[in-house]
Amino acid sequence: MIVLDSILESDAFRSYDSGKTYPESGSFVAFMIDNYDLDKMLSIFRTGSRMDSKEVIKQNFQSIYGFSVVEAEELRQKFLDNF
Repeated sequence: MIVLDSILESDAFRSYDSGKTYPESGSFVAFMIDNYDLDKMLSIFRTGSRMDSKEVIKQNFQSIYGFSVVEAEELRQKFLDNF
């Protein structure tokens, strides 16, 4: 698995194989929508820009969800470990 923190910025995302980044990020987005509300995920996309720095993305995520990207990834991993 690709560490989500390493692909938050657009350039970093594109530096990896798209056959890995798209399924990985899609899985994360689906997890967040299923467990924490579609409106929150839509807020991430509405408030952000693909030119945002990693720090801005992390701050927006924390502000909207109330926990960090790293914590969200850990929650997702615990969920996946149950399968």
